[in-house]
Amino acid sequence: MHKKLFLLILLFLSAAEGISAQKACTDWLKATQADTLKTANAALLRLGQFIQEESPYIPCLRQYYMQHFKEDKRMLPYFYSELGRMHVQLNNYDSALHFLALSVAEAPPEERKKHADYRFFLSGNIEILRGDYPKAVAYFEEYLDSAKWDTDYSTTTVNVLTNMGTAYHEMGQPGNAMAYFTQALHRVEMDTTARGHFYRKAMIEHNIGICMMEEGKLEKAQKQFLALEQKVSAHHPSYPYMERLINNSIGKTYLDQGNLDKAQVYLEKVFQNFSPDLNQINFSWQIMELYTRLQSPAKLKTVLDTVQHYYQRAALAPGAEYYFFLGQHALLEQAPLKTAVLHFHQALDLAQTDSMDLYIGRALEALSKAYSQQQDFAKAYQYASKLAQWQKKRERSEQIRMTQDYTAAYELSKYLQQAEMAEKKASIAAQQAALAKRRAQYTTILTFLGLLSAFLMGLSFYQYRKQAVARQEANRERSQRLTQEKAMITRQLEYQQKAVIDKSLWAAGLRNKVRETIERYHKRPEYLLRKIHLIFTESDTLPTLEKEFELFYPEFARQIISSAPGLTQKQIRYAMLFAMELSNKEVAEIMSVTPKAAAMARYRLREQLGLKEGDEQLDIYLRNILLQSGAENILMALETT
Repeated sequence: MHKKLFLLILLFLSAAEGISAQKACTDWLKATQADTLKTANAALLRLGQFIQEESPYIPCLRQYYMQHFKEDKRMLPYFYSELGRMHVQLNNYDSALHFLALSVAEAPPEERKKHADYRFFLSGNIEILRGDYPKAVAYFEEYLDSAKWDTDYSTTTVNVLTNMGTAYHEMGQPGNAMAYFTQALHRVEMDTTARGHFYRKAMIEHNIGICMMEEGKLEKAQKQFLALEQKVSAHHPSYPYMERLINNSIGKTYLDQGNLDKAQVYLEKVFQNFSPDLNQINFSWQIMELYTRLQSPAKLKTVLDTVQHYYQRAALAPGAEYYFFLGQHALLEQAPLKTAVLHFHQALDLAQTDSMDLYIGRALEALSKAYSQQQDFAKAYQYASKLAQWQKKRERSEQIRMTQDYTAAYELSKYLQQAEMAEKKASIAAQQAALAKRRAQYTTILTFLGLLSAFLMGLSFYQYRKQAVARQEANRERSQRLTQEKAMITRQLEYQQKAVIDKSLWAAGLRNKVRETIERYHKRPEYLLRKIHLIFTESDTLPTLEKEFELFYPEFARQIISSAPGLTQKQIRYAMLFAMELSNKEVAEIMSVTPKAAAMARYRLREQLGLKEGDEQLDIYLRNILLQSGAENILMALETT
């Protein structure tokens, strides 16, 4: 499988740290008129452009953004996404995931989903770079489940579909791969106004060419790559990574055809600007293959050293490809055979671990030849047998694929024959079909009219039933409300009758007391006045007032206790009086206290209810409770009566 040729749709960052010197950045800002970067959005758009062009001034622009726009909270999540993408390119995957998580955390609620979806996309890319293709597919599926991808033509959705095709191809499912590539290409062609349209379309067409190579259609793939190479090289702005990718694929087709001269032309173009730090290590395998076939150990050693330094800096373990070509170099340099055998064994172990089918076969073949040269014919036979088994297994896979192709071709041929016969029969039966069509139209019209009548009748009956049920429910509710109102009015009348009787009795008793007092103390006027005042104050009106208040506002006490459960009965009385908008003086007379004590009670009640300073806050609060405590129902009941 040509899995290392696939393009991941990632925007590649330059690691040219040498340009980050302050003077160089200052000169660059002056030369490019930095006043055009007045907003964070403009700076991020320029950064995306620099990424595609692999500009050496990316660190300058990143520094400029940190100095001028770091406090822009709206754009901060996008900046964290850029940092995450940068760390992906530098193979700092944990740091990349950290910044992607920050982009989601810092995003406002209305944009959080968009950043979470982008996190799925980049997480899937990271898993492809790590070689965990099923996990990559899982991340991409999470993105597609979240996004409306069937109608979404955004850049990220196109990238997800393309990278999903890449992952399926690496898992040996070319049918699924081609389906996703086709979907992605369709969306790119529909979205001609999108930024980077040319770049994405070229990448998808390149990946489709790789599928052609898998099917053995080298010439067709080569034509597609050569056409792409002309379009990309003539395009402005330039895309250096894309140019290297296409040249690498063209060189691979010539390599597979045995045209080493032309393969060398294109593959050495790739290696001229090769940067393994930017996830471009995969470009090295084809040129290593070329130098192995050309038997150029010195040139092969140069590439091997570059790759080794990359693995050391990145603290990564080399893969099967590296050890395989290390063994080939040992053979070209005529080093001891045991050195080459050791490297081929390392390549075989890693290839089996990573399911790299091609390098399993190549390592087995190399070991068989190496042991044969050592005259260790037992081991040579052992690995030759394993190679034969591998070849049979590969042939079976190819046969299955060819059988599927033949089956599809046979089914297509059979379908065409059936279509031709059907066309002849259709010509003979044209008149019968026309007659049958007219009959069917009449039948359809009659059936439709019948169904329409039934539907209208059913709809009418449904509406009638619905209205009847609504009327019954309204009558039930009205009856229930009238019953409640009647009970309330009855209680009020009983209370008023009792109050009239009690007042009558109180008035009669009061009259007798006053008469007796006048007859007794008429000769002492001052004492007589005090005595009469004492008679009137003996009658406490507060209990009566409380009963009447509870009658008209039955829910008041319950509601105010639910707001402040710690209120005493005395504080509830104060709340009742303050709710009736009585002044401190009036409340003091009713409660038989001083006005100062009434004001202090008002202050403590406001504190316990957690209200702001000011008596008007307490009055508003208590009046609102009165409005909610059933006064409206009582008034309605009185009006009904």
